[in-house]
Amino acid sequence: MRVVAAFTCHDQGASSLVFAPQHQLLISAGKKGDVCIVDVRQQQIRQRFVAHESSPIKCLAIDPAEEFFATGSADGDIKVGKMAYYYF
Repeated sequence: MRVVAAFTCHDQGASSLVFAPQHQLLISAGKKGDVCIVDVRQQQIRQRFVAHESSPIKCLAIDPAEEFFATGSADGDIKVGKMAYYYF
């Protein structure tokens, strides 16, 4: 594999990852409850934020229309984010 870009987004590593091909965004979830959104075209981190303050993120999903993404934490919380907020 030829690496074209590398990003350090999470202090304790990523626990989940999804790619939004329409928007060319890579969304990763961290073990400390943080989310990182990377613009693949520009090869830069677009947004980084804490979604779950007290629990690691265990799963991450994006809807087929790429309008929303959701995170699920170890403590059972689910949070939904709107893609347009991070894309435009």
